[in-house]
Amino acid sequence: MISLQNITLAPGGHTLLKNIGVSLDGKRRQRIALVGPNGAGKSSLFRVIMGQEEPASGQVITVSETVTVVWQHQDFGTFATAREYLTSLLEEEWMSYLIDMQAEALDLTDATLDAPIDQLSGGQKLRVALAAALIPEPTILLLDEPTNHLDAEGITWLRNFFDQFEGSIILVSHNRTFIDATCNMVWDIDGSMRTLRAFTGTYTSYRVEKERLVEQIAHELDKQQKEIDDLILWLKANEFHPKFRFSDRVMSVKKKLAQLQEAMGEKPVLKQAPDLRVPSPAKTRGRVLHLTLAEKKLGERALRDLVINIHAGQKTRLVGPNGAGKTTVLHILADLDHDFTGTREMEKDLRVAVLHQESPLPEKQQVGEYLDTLARHISYNSRGLLVRVGLARETIHKKIGSLSMGQRRLVELAVILAGAPDMLFLDEPTNHMDIECCEALETLLREYQGAVVYVSHDEYFCHHVPADLTIDLSGKIDATIP
Repeated sequence: MISLQNITLAPGGHTLLKNIGVSLDGKRRQRIALVGPNGAGKSSLFRVIMGQEEPASGQVITVSETVTVVWQHQDFGTFATAREYLTSLLEEEWMSYLIDMQAEALDLTDATLDAPIDQLSGGQKLRVALAAALIPEPTILLLDEPTNHLDAEGITWLRNFFDQFEGSIILVSHNRTFIDATCNMVWDIDGSMRTLRAFTGTYTSYRVEKERLVEQIAHELDKQQKEIDDLILWLKANEFHPKFRFSDRVMSVKKKLAQLQEAMGEKPVLKQAPDLRVPSPAKTRGRVLHLTLAEKKLGERALRDLVINIHAGQKTRLVGPNGAGKTTVLHILADLDHDFTGTREMEKDLRVAVLHQESPLPEKQQVGEYLDTLARHISYNSRGLLVRVGLARETIHKKIGSLSMGQRRLVELAVILAGAPDMLFLDEPTNHMDIECCEALETLLREYQGAVVYVSHDEYFCHHVPADLTIDLSGKIDATIP
Protein backbone atom coordinates (compact mmCIF):
# COMPACT_ATOMS: atom_id res chain seq x y z
CA MET A 1 0.00 0.00 0.00
CA ILE A 2 1.01 3.61 -0.62
CA SER A 3 -0.37 6.18 1.79
CA LEU A 4 -0.07 9.94 1.23
CA GLN A 5 -0.51 11.57 4.63
CA ASN A 6 -1.16 15.33 4.91
CA ILE A 7 0.88 16.02 1.79
CA THR A 8 1.45 19.62 0.70
CA LEU A 9 2.99 20.25 -2.72
CA ALA A 10 4.71 23.59 -3.21
CA PRO A 11 7.27 23.37 -6.04
CA GLY A 12 9.24 26.60 -6.29
CA GLY A 13 7.39 27.93 -3.25
CA HIS A 14 4.04 27.97 -5.09
CA THR A 15 1.45 25.88 -3.23
CA LEU A 16 -0.44 23.53 -5.54
CA LEU A 17 -2.01 21.09 -3.06
CA LYS A 18 -2.57 21.34 0.70
CA ASN A 19 -2.87 18.58 3.31
CA ILE A 20 -4.06 15.85 0.97
CA GLY A 21 -4.54 12.31 2.19
CA VAL A 22 -5.20 9.37 -0.14
CA SER A 23 -4.02 5.80 -0.45
CA LEU A 24 -3.86 3.06 -3.06
CA ASP A 25 -3.18 -0.64 -3.03
CA GLY A 26 -1.64 -2.61 -5.89
CA LYS A 27 -3.48 -5.77 -4.89
CA ARG A 28 -6.89 -4.13 -5.33
CA ARG A 29 -6.37 -3.57 -9.10
CA GLN A 30 -7.58 0.01 -8.77
CA ARG A 31 -7.98 2.07 -11.94
CA ILE A 32 -7.72 5.71 -10.88
CA ALA A 33 -8.13 8.72 -13.18
CA LEU A 34 -6.21 11.74 -11.86
CA VAL A 35 -7.91 14.87 -13.22
CA GLY A 36 -7.46 18.59 -12.67
CA PRO A 37 -6.62 21.88 -14.40
CA ASN A 38 -3.43 22.42 -16.38
CA GLY A 39 -0.59 23.18 -13.97
CA ALA A 40 -2.55 22.00 -10.89
CA GLY A 41 0.11 19.50 -9.80
CA LYS A 42 -0.70 16.18 -11.49
CA SER A 43 2.88 15.58 -12.65
CA SER A 44 4.25 16.82 -9.32
CA LEU A 45 2.03 14.32 -7.51
CA PHE A 46 3.39 11.54 -9.73
CA ARG A 47 6.95 12.55 -8.85
CA VAL A 48 6.12 12.57 -5.12
CA ILE A 49 4.59 9.08 -5.35
CA MET A 50 7.70 7.91 -7.23
CA GLY A 51 9.98 9.44 -4.59
CA GLN A 52 11.52 11.76 -7.19
CA GLU A 53 10.29 14.92 -5.45
CA GLU A 54 9.91 15.79 -1.77
CA PRO A 55 6.61 17.26 -0.56
CA ALA A 56 6.71 20.58 1.30
CA SER A 57 5.15 18.78 4.26
CA GLY A 58 3.60 15.42 5.09
CA GLN A 59 4.92 11.98 4.25
CA VAL A 60 4.54 9.18 1.73
CA ILE A 61 4.51 5.71 3.27
CA THR A 62 5.13 2.83 0.87
CA VAL A 63 4.75 -0.77 2.02
CA SER A 64 5.41 -3.74 -0.29
CA GLU A 65 4.79 -1.85 -3.53
CA THR A 66 6.89 -1.37 -6.67
CA VAL A 67 5.93 1.80 -8.55
CA THR A 68 6.96 2.74 -12.09
CA VAL A 69 5.88 5.54 -14.42
CA VAL A 70 5.43 6.18 -18.14
CA TRP A 71 5.70 9.90 -18.89
CA GLN A 72 3.99 11.53 -21.85
CA HIS A 73 7.45 12.55 -23.06
CA GLN A 74 9.50 9.53 -22.10
CA ASP A 75 13.26 10.08 -21.97
CA PHE A 76 14.99 7.33 -23.96
CA GLY A 77 18.41 8.86 -23.39
CA THR A 78 20.96 8.68 -26.19
CA PHE A 79 20.32 5.05 -27.06
CA ALA A 80 20.01 4.34 -30.77
CA THR A 81 17.43 1.56 -30.60
CA ALA A 82 14.66 0.41 -28.27
CA ARG A 83 16.53 -2.83 -27.58
CA GLU A 84 19.63 -0.92 -26.46
CA TYR A 85 17.49 1.29 -24.21
CA LEU A 86 15.70 -1.67 -22.60
CA THR A 87 18.97 -3.60 -22.17
CA SER A 88 20.42 -0.65 -20.24
CA LEU A 89 17.67 -1.10 -17.63
CA LEU A 90 18.65 -4.68 -16.79
CA GLU A 91 20.71 -5.35 -13.69
CA GLU A 92 22.47 -8.34 -15.27
CA GLU A 93 23.07 -9.35 -18.89
CA TRP A 94 21.47 -12.78 -18.37
CA MET A 95 18.16 -11.03 -17.60
CA SER A 96 17.60 -10.24 -21.29
CA TYR A 97 14.75 -12.78 -21.25
CA LEU A 98 12.70 -10.03 -19.52
CA ILE A 99 12.88 -7.95 -22.70
CA ASP A 100 11.67 -10.89 -24.78
CA MET A 101 8.86 -11.54 -22.31
CA GLN A 102 7.62 -7.93 -22.35
CA ALA A 103 8.07 -7.65 -26.12
CA GLU A 104 5.78 -10.64 -26.62
CA ALA A 105 3.19 -9.30 -24.17
CA LEU A 106 3.20 -5.82 -25.74
CA ASP A 107 3.35 -6.91 -29.41
CA LEU A 108 6.82 -5.41 -29.91
CA THR A 109 8.42 -7.01 -32.95
CA ASP A 110 12.16 -7.46 -33.48
CA ALA A 111 11.91 -4.89 -36.27
CA THR A 112 10.53 -2.33 -33.80
CA LEU A 113 13.09 -3.17 -31.12
CA ASP A 114 15.99 -2.78 -33.55
CA ALA A 115 14.73 0.31 -35.39
CA PRO A 116 16.09 3.78 -34.49
CA ILE A 117 14.00 5.15 -31.62
CA ASP A 118 13.48 8.50 -33.33
CA GLN A 119 11.82 6.72 -36.26
CA LEU A 120 9.22 4.91 -34.15
CA SER A 121 5.59 6.04 -34.17
CA GLY A 122 3.96 7.43 -31.04
CA GLY A 123 2.22 4.11 -30.44
CA GLN A 124 5.46 2.15 -30.79
CA LYS A 125 7.27 4.50 -28.39
CA LEU A 126 4.48 4.01 -25.84
CA ARG A 127 4.90 0.24 -26.00
CA VAL A 128 8.67 0.57 -25.54
CA ALA A 129 8.10 2.87 -22.54
CA LEU A 130 5.59 0.40 -21.11
CA ALA A 131 8.08 -2.45 -21.57
CA ALA A 132 10.64 -0.41 -19.61
CA ALA A 133 8.11 0.26 -16.85
CA LEU A 134 7.05 -3.40 -16.65
CA ILE A 135 10.54 -4.93 -16.43
CA PRO A 136 10.75 -4.24 -12.63
CA GLU A 137 7.36 -6.02 -12.28
CA PRO A 138 5.47 -3.07 -10.78
CA THR A 139 2.43 -3.43 -8.57
CA ILE A 140 1.41 0.18 -9.26
CA LEU A 141 1.79 1.84 -12.66
CA LEU A 142 1.53 5.59 -13.29
CA LEU A 143 0.57 6.60 -16.84
CA ASP A 144 0.86 10.21 -18.04
CA GLU A 145 -1.34 10.90 -21.10
CA PRO A 146 -0.74 7.47 -22.68
CA THR A 147 -3.40 7.91 -25.39
CA ASN A 148 -1.54 10.83 -26.98
CA HIS A 149 -0.44 9.83 -30.51
CA LEU A 150 -2.34 6.52 -30.42
CA ASP A 151 -4.62 5.66 -33.33
CA ALA A 152 -7.96 3.89 -32.79
CA GLU A 153 -6.31 0.46 -32.91
CA GLY A 154 -3.69 1.56 -30.39
CA ILE A 155 -6.34 2.89 -27.99
CA THR A 156 -8.21 -0.43 -28.19
CA TRP A 157 -4.95 -2.24 -27.46
CA LEU A 158 -4.34 0.02 -24.42
CA ARG A 159 -7.83 -0.73 -23.10
CA ASN A 160 -7.01 -4.43 -23.26
CA PHE A 161 -3.76 -3.75 -21.40
CA PHE A 162 -5.77 -2.08 -18.61
CA ASP A 163 -7.93 -5.21 -18.38
CA GLN A 164 -4.95 -7.55 -18.17
CA PHE A 165 -2.57 -5.66 -15.84
CA GLU A 166 -2.71 -7.29 -12.41
CA GLY A 167 -1.68 -4.25 -10.37
CA SER A 168 -3.23 -0.81 -9.88
CA ILE A 169 -2.99 2.09 -12.33
CA ILE A 170 -3.18 5.86 -11.91
CA LEU A 171 -3.99 7.52 -15.22
CA VAL A 172 -3.67 11.14 -16.31
CA SER A 173 -5.62 11.62 -19.53
CA HIS A 174 -7.78 14.16 -21.35
CA ASN A 175 -9.55 11.34 -23.23
CA ARG A 176 -12.92 11.22 -21.46
CA THR A 177 -14.19 8.22 -23.40
CA PHE A 178 -11.08 6.23 -22.47
CA ILE A 179 -11.34 7.23 -18.79
CA ASP A 180 -14.99 6.19 -18.67
CA ALA A 181 -14.17 2.81 -20.23
CA THR A 182 -11.19 1.96 -18.02
CA CYS A 183 -11.35 3.69 -14.61
CA ASN A 184 -13.40 2.91 -11.50
CA MET A 185 -12.25 5.86 -9.39
CA VAL A 186 -11.42 9.54 -9.93
CA TRP A 187 -8.95 11.62 -7.94
CA ASP A 188 -10.02 15.20 -8.52
CA ILE A 189 -7.61 18.10 -7.99
CA ASP A 190 -9.59 21.25 -7.19
CA GLY A 191 -7.38 24.11 -8.33
CA SER A 192 -9.39 26.78 -6.47
CA MET A 193 -9.21 25.01 -3.09
CA ARG A 194 -5.87 23.22 -3.68
CA THR A 195 -7.39 19.96 -2.49
CA LEU A 196 -7.68 16.42 -3.80
CA ARG A 197 -10.87 14.39 -3.39
CA ALA A 198 -11.47 10.76 -4.29
CA PHE A 199 -14.69 9.77 -6.06
CA THR A 200 -15.75 6.17 -6.63
CA GLY A 201 -17.25 5.30 -10.01
CA THR A 202 -16.84 6.29 -13.65
CA TYR A 203 -15.80 9.67 -14.96
CA THR A 204 -19.40 10.42 -15.95
CA SER A 205 -20.72 9.68 -12.45
CA TYR A 206 -17.87 11.75 -10.97
CA ARG A 207 -18.92 14.83 -12.95
CA VAL A 208 -22.46 14.59 -11.55
CA GLU A 209 -21.25 13.95 -7.99
CA LYS A 210 -18.66 16.76 -8.16
CA GLU A 211 -21.29 19.31 -9.18
CA ARG A 212 -23.60 18.15 -6.38
CA LEU A 213 -20.77 18.30 -3.81
CA VAL A 214 -19.68 21.80 -4.86
CA GLU A 215 -23.25 23.07 -4.48
CA GLN A 216 -23.58 21.39 -1.06
CA ILE A 217 -20.31 22.81 0.30
CA ALA A 218 -21.11 26.27 -1.07
CA HIS A 219 -24.53 26.16 0.62
CA GLU A 220 -22.99 25.15 3.97
CA LEU A 221 -20.38 27.91 3.73
CA ASP A 222 -23.08 30.46 2.92
CA LYS A 223 -24.94 29.43 6.10
CA GLN A 224 -21.71 29.68 8.08
CA GLN A 225 -20.98 33.13 6.65
CA LYS A 226 -24.48 34.32 7.58
CA GLU A 227 -23.91 33.16 11.15
CA ILE A 228 -20.60 35.06 11.23
CA ASP A 229 -22.28 38.20 9.88
CA ASP A 230 -25.06 37.94 12.49
CA LEU A 231 -22.52 37.63 15.33
CA ILE A 232 -20.57 40.65 14.06
CA LEU A 233 -23.77 42.71 13.93
CA TRP A 234 -24.67 41.60 17.46
CA LEU A 235 -21.26 42.66 18.77
CA LYS A 236 -21.48 46.05 17.09
CA ALA A 237 -24.84 46.65 18.71
CA ASN A 238 -24.23 45.16 22.16
CA GLU A 239 -20.52 44.88 23.00
CA PHE A 240 -20.52 48.16 24.97
CA HIS A 241 -24.19 48.16 25.95
CA PRO A 242 -24.68 48.60 29.74
CA LYS A 243 -26.87 45.51 29.79
CA PHE A 244 -23.91 43.27 28.84
CA ARG A 245 -21.10 45.23 30.57
CA PHE A 246 -20.65 42.65 33.30
CA SER A 247 -21.99 39.67 31.35
CA ASP A 248 -20.09 36.69 29.94
CA ARG A 249 -22.26 36.90 26.83
CA VAL A 250 -19.88 39.20 24.95
CA MET A 251 -16.89 36.95 25.58
CA SER A 252 -18.92 33.91 24.56
CA VAL A 253 -19.98 35.55 21.28
CA LYS A 254 -16.40 36.64 20.52
CA LYS A 255 -15.13 33.12 21.16
CA LYS A 256 -17.75 31.58 18.90
CA LEU A 257 -17.03 34.18 16.19
CA ALA A 258 -13.30 33.39 16.28
CA GLN A 259 -14.01 29.66 16.00
CA LEU A 260 -16.32 30.13 13.01
CA GLN A 261 -13.88 32.45 11.22
CA GLU A 262 -11.01 30.02 11.76
CA ALA A 263 -13.08 27.10 10.46
CA MET A 264 -14.38 29.04 7.46
CA GLY A 265 -12.95 27.49 4.31
CA GLU A 266 -12.71 28.72 0.76
CA LYS A 267 -15.85 28.35 -1.30
CA PRO A 268 -15.29 25.72 -4.01
CA VAL A 269 -16.04 26.60 -7.60
CA LEU A 270 -16.53 24.50 -10.68
CA LYS A 271 -13.67 25.49 -12.98
CA GLN A 272 -14.96 27.89 -15.58
CA ALA A 273 -14.23 26.97 -19.16
CA PRO A 274 -11.89 29.36 -20.99
CA ASP A 275 -13.44 32.07 -23.14
CA LEU A 276 -12.50 30.81 -26.59
CA ARG A 277 -13.95 32.94 -29.36
CA VAL A 278 -12.86 33.74 -32.91
CA PRO A 279 -14.30 36.56 -35.05
CA SER A 280 -16.28 35.52 -38.11
CA PRO A 281 -14.01 34.70 -41.07
CA ALA A 282 -13.88 36.91 -44.14
CA LYS A 283 -14.70 34.01 -46.47
CA THR A 284 -17.93 32.22 -45.53
CA ARG A 285 -18.97 30.65 -48.84
CA GLY A 286 -17.43 28.67 -51.67
CA ARG A 287 -14.25 26.64 -52.06
CA VAL A 288 -11.24 27.91 -50.15
CA LEU A 289 -8.66 25.19 -50.82
CA HIS A 290 -7.99 22.54 -53.47
CA LEU A 291 -5.25 19.90 -53.38
CA THR A 292 -4.32 17.41 -56.07
CA LEU A 293 -1.53 15.26 -54.66
CA ALA A 294 0.03 12.93 -57.22
CA GLU A 295 2.83 11.66 -54.97
CA LYS A 296 4.44 12.40 -51.62
CA LYS A 297 7.40 10.26 -50.57
CA LEU A 298 7.42 9.01 -46.98
CA GLY A 299 10.75 7.27 -46.53
CA GLU A 300 10.49 3.99 -48.44
CA ARG A 301 6.77 4.46 -48.99
CA ALA A 302 4.72 6.93 -50.98
CA LEU A 303 1.36 8.65 -50.58
CA ARG A 304 -0.42 8.81 -53.95
CA ASP A 305 -3.53 9.92 -55.82
CA LEU A 306 -5.23 12.20 -53.32
CA VAL A 307 -7.71 14.96 -54.23
CA ILE A 308 -9.16 17.22 -51.52
CA ASN A 309 -11.59 20.13 -51.85
CA ILE A 310 -12.31 22.24 -48.78
CA HIS A 311 -15.12 24.79 -48.58
CA ALA A 312 -15.74 27.66 -46.18
CA GLY A 313 -17.35 26.48 -42.94
CA GLN A 314 -16.47 22.85 -43.66
CA LYS A 315 -14.98 20.61 -40.99
CA THR A 316 -12.65 18.02 -42.49
CA ARG A 317 -11.15 15.13 -40.52
CA LEU A 318 -8.13 13.15 -41.69
CA VAL A 319 -8.17 9.55 -40.44
CA GLY A 320 -6.00 6.47 -40.75
CA PRO A 321 -3.64 4.33 -38.66
CA ASN A 322 -0.34 5.63 -37.27
CA GLY A 323 2.04 6.20 -40.17
CA ALA A 324 -0.71 6.73 -42.77
CA GLY A 325 0.47 10.30 -43.42
CA LYS A 326 -2.22 12.32 -41.62
CA THR A 327 0.17 14.95 -40.25
CA THR A 328 2.00 15.07 -43.59
CA VAL A 329 -1.22 15.80 -45.50
CA LEU A 330 -2.23 18.38 -42.89
CA HIS A 331 1.11 20.15 -43.38
CA ILE A 332 0.74 20.07 -47.17
CA LEU A 333 -2.76 21.56 -46.91
CA ALA A 334 -1.46 24.24 -44.52
CA ASP A 335 1.36 25.11 -46.97
CA LEU A 336 4.07 23.94 -44.55
CA ASP A 337 5.35 21.12 -46.79
CA HIS A 338 6.12 21.80 -50.45
CA ASP A 339 8.05 18.61 -51.20
CA PHE A 340 5.36 16.77 -53.16
CA THR A 341 4.21 16.25 -56.72
CA GLY A 342 0.89 17.93 -57.46
CA THR A 343 -0.88 21.26 -57.05
CA ARG A 344 -2.28 23.24 -54.15
CA GLU A 345 -4.60 26.20 -54.70
CA MET A 346 -5.91 28.38 -51.87
CA GLU A 347 -8.20 31.41 -51.83
CA LYS A 348 -6.20 34.65 -51.68
CA ASP A 349 -5.73 36.64 -48.46
CA LEU A 350 -7.01 33.90 -46.16
CA ARG A 351 -5.64 34.05 -42.61
CA VAL A 352 -4.48 30.54 -41.74
CA ALA A 353 -3.49 29.18 -38.30
CA VAL A 354 -1.89 25.85 -37.37
CA LEU A 355 -1.94 24.09 -33.99
CA HIS A 356 0.90 21.58 -34.13
CA GLN A 357 0.91 18.18 -32.46
CA GLU A 358 4.02 19.11 -30.47
CA SER A 359 4.75 22.57 -29.10
CA PRO A 360 7.13 24.68 -31.24
CA LEU A 361 7.42 27.36 -28.53
CA PRO A 362 10.90 28.59 -27.46
CA GLU A 363 11.37 27.09 -23.98
CA LYS A 364 13.98 29.59 -22.75
CA GLN A 365 11.89 32.66 -23.58
CA GLN A 366 9.43 34.29 -21.19
CA VAL A 367 5.78 34.04 -22.19
CA GLY A 368 5.47 37.83 -22.29
CA GLU A 369 8.57 38.22 -24.48
CA TYR A 370 7.26 35.59 -26.89
CA LEU A 371 3.86 37.27 -27.13
CA ASP A 372 5.50 40.68 -27.62
CA THR A 373 7.44 39.41 -30.65
CA LEU A 374 4.17 38.25 -32.21
CA ALA A 375 2.38 41.49 -31.35
CA ARG A 376 4.22 43.17 -34.22
CA HIS A 377 1.96 41.22 -36.55
CA ILE A 378 -1.13 40.76 -34.36
CA SER A 379 -2.74 43.41 -32.16
CA TYR A 380 -3.78 42.16 -28.71
CA ASN A 381 -3.44 42.66 -24.95
CA SER A 382 -1.06 39.93 -23.76
CA ARG A 383 -2.39 39.57 -20.21
CA GLY A 384 -6.00 39.71 -21.31
CA LEU A 385 -5.28 37.10 -23.96
CA LEU A 386 -3.83 34.68 -21.39
CA VAL A 387 -6.79 35.14 -19.05
CA ARG A 388 -9.20 34.44 -21.92
CA VAL A 389 -7.75 30.97 -22.42
CA GLY A 390 -7.72 30.19 -18.69
CA LEU A 391 -4.15 31.10 -17.71
CA ALA A 392 -3.24 33.29 -14.73
CA ARG A 393 -1.98 36.81 -15.47
CA GLU A 394 1.35 36.08 -13.77
CA THR A 395 2.02 33.41 -16.41
CA ILE A 396 3.32 36.24 -18.58
CA HIS A 397 6.50 36.44 -16.45
CA LYS A 398 7.26 32.70 -16.53
CA LYS A 399 9.62 30.97 -18.91
CA ILE A 400 7.82 28.78 -21.41
CA GLY A 401 9.94 25.79 -20.39
CA SER A 402 8.61 26.04 -16.80
CA LEU A 403 4.99 25.69 -17.93
CA SER A 404 3.16 22.38 -17.97
CA MET A 405 2.50 20.88 -21.40
CA GLY A 406 -1.15 21.87 -21.06
CA GLN A 407 -0.26 25.48 -20.24
CA ARG A 408 2.03 25.66 -23.28
CA ARG A 409 -0.84 24.37 -25.39
CA LEU A 410 -3.02 27.21 -24.12
CA VAL A 411 -0.36 29.81 -25.00
CA GLU A 412 -0.32 28.43 -28.56
CA LEU A 413 -4.11 28.52 -28.69
CA ALA A 414 -4.16 32.10 -27.38
CA VAL A 415 -1.90 33.25 -30.21
CA ILE A 416 -4.01 31.44 -32.80
CA LEU A 417 -7.24 33.04 -31.59
CA ALA A 418 -5.65 36.50 -31.50
CA GLY A 419 -4.89 36.20 -35.21
CA ALA A 420 -8.62 35.88 -36.08
CA PRO A 421 -7.97 33.06 -38.60
CA ASP A 422 -10.24 32.22 -41.51
CA MET A 423 -9.03 28.62 -41.55
CA LEU A 424 -7.72 26.30 -38.83
CA PHE A 425 -5.40 23.30 -39.15
CA LEU A 426 -5.37 21.26 -35.92
CA ASP A 427 -3.09 18.28 -35.27
CA GLU A 428 -4.28 16.32 -32.21
CA PRO A 429 -5.65 19.55 -30.68
CA THR A 430 -6.73 18.09 -27.33
CA ASN A 431 -3.30 16.64 -26.52
CA HIS A 432 -2.01 17.98 -23.17
CA MET A 433 -5.13 20.07 -22.47
CA ASP A 434 -7.19 19.64 -19.32
CA ILE A 435 -10.75 18.44 -19.79
CA GLU A 436 -12.42 21.84 -19.31
CA CYS A 437 -10.21 23.32 -22.03
CA CYS A 438 -11.05 20.41 -24.34
CA GLU A 439 -14.74 21.12 -23.85
CA ALA A 440 -14.25 24.84 -24.49
CA LEU A 441 -12.37 24.04 -27.70
CA GLU A 442 -15.17 21.72 -28.81
CA THR A 443 -17.71 24.50 -28.27
CA LEU A 444 -15.53 26.96 -30.20
CA LEU A 445 -15.16 24.64 -33.18
CA ARG A 446 -18.86 23.80 -33.34
CA GLU A 447 -19.67 27.52 -33.54
CA TYR A 448 -16.70 28.54 -35.70
CA GLN A 449 -17.77 29.58 -39.22
CA GLY A 450 -14.39 29.14 -40.88
CA ALA A 451 -12.95 25.98 -42.42
CA VAL A 452 -11.32 23.44 -40.10
CA VAL A 453 -9.03 20.54 -40.97
CA TYR A 454 -8.13 18.32 -38.04
CA VAL A 455 -6.44 15.09 -37.02
CA SER A 456 -7.62 13.57 -33.74
CA HIS A 457 -7.84 10.18 -32.07
CA ASP A 458 -9.82 11.60 -29.14
CA GLU A 459 -13.14 9.77 -29.46
CA TYR A 460 -15.08 12.23 -27.30
CA PHE A 461 -13.73 15.23 -29.22
CA CYS A 462 -14.54 13.70 -32.61
CA HIS A 463 -18.07 12.88 -31.48
CA HIS A 464 -18.68 16.45 -30.32
CA VAL A 465 -16.99 18.10 -33.33
CA PRO A 466 -18.51 16.03 -36.14
CA ALA A 467 -16.79 16.25 -39.51
CA ASP A 468 -18.61 17.25 -42.69
CA LEU A 469 -15.96 15.38 -44.66
CA THR A 470 -13.83 12.46 -43.46
CA ILE A 471 -10.80 11.54 -45.56
CA ASP A 472 -9.42 8.05 -44.89
CA LEU A 473 -5.75 7.79 -45.87
CA SER A 474 -5.51 4.06 -45.14
CA GLY A 475 -5.45 3.00 -48.79
CA LYS A 476 -3.41 5.88 -50.15
CA ILE A 477 0.08 4.62 -49.27
CA ASP A 478 2.10 2.18 -51.36
CA ALA A 479 4.44 -0.07 -49.38
CA THR A 480 7.42 0.55 -51.64
CA ILE A 481 8.56 3.22 -54.06
CA PRO A 482 9.17 1.84 -57.57
